[in-house]
Amino acid sequence: MLRCQDIVEQADMHLTQEQTIFNKILFKIHLFACSNCRLYIKQFKAMLTQISKIATSSKVKDTQQMIIDIKIKLNQGDKNGQ
Repeated sequence: MLRCQDIVEQADMHLTQEQTIFNKILFKIHLFACSNCRLYIKQFKAMLTQISKIATSSKVKDTQQMIIDIKIKLNQGDKNGQ
């Protein structure tokens, strides 16, 4: 049977269907028995979903530019304050 650490290490392969049949079965057996790993996989899926939404959003460039602008203003404030 797989350990919890194995589940963490193989989570991405499980979600992308890159496991052997035998490993899929072991993975599912462990998830059936371990509520902590079920929760981990659920949260991992949610995180990947949010990341993909952010990555495809047109607002990413706007956000990146806003961060750059804030950094510039902070640097200018540091120079003026010295």
